[in-house]
Amino acid sequence: MGKNKLLLPVKGKAMLHWVLDALVATPLSPIFVVVGWEKELIQSRCSQYGDVISVVENPFYRKGRSSSIQAGLAVLPPDARGVLIMPGDVPFIAPSLIKTLISVFWKKHAIIFPLVDSKKGHPIIFPSEAFFLLWELKGEDTLNDYLLHHPETTHPVPWDEEGPIIDIDTPEDYRNYHSVSHPKIQ
Repeated sequence: MGKNKLLLPVKGKAMLHWVLDALVATPLSPIFVVVGWEKELIQSRCSQYGDVISVVENPFYRKGRSSSIQAGLAVLPPDARGVLIMPGDVPFIAPSLIKTLISVFWKKHAIIFPLVDSKKGHPIIFPSEAFFLLWELKGEDTLNDYLLHHPETTHPVPWDEEGPIIDIDTPEDYRNYHSVSHPKIQ
């Protein structure tokens, strides 16, 4: 993007704030934000949430997204039964989706994620028994193939809004974001 996309405005506030507002509107605790590039800028934006959000530095962020996931895992309480992973560049997630995923997680205790028109979306909840999958990731690896092809350990949750599958990675994605009809940002 040539600049920190998490600070780009989306409907009047930074993309990062849409994500954080959705998370703090749920019963999740603790909430960690993993920072790397331009960490001071992101930390300053997180500070407005007080002690509800803890910032974790990832000094290895240049090694890819897996290093950020692993930095977050490293600070989880030892008794954590699961972890919800939500990228900062997926701003169209409604708190109701997160609450639904959490509810399903407590019933199914599997890897939980939204499914929109056969596409895997965000966020994803991993039970502690599946943390090993996250520790095995390298660089820009993802678990998309695993999630879509292992019904014995996953439980997709059908969702009828496209917010969970809209990831803003490029300038073109950002230009197109306003075409999203997700009620959370209208």
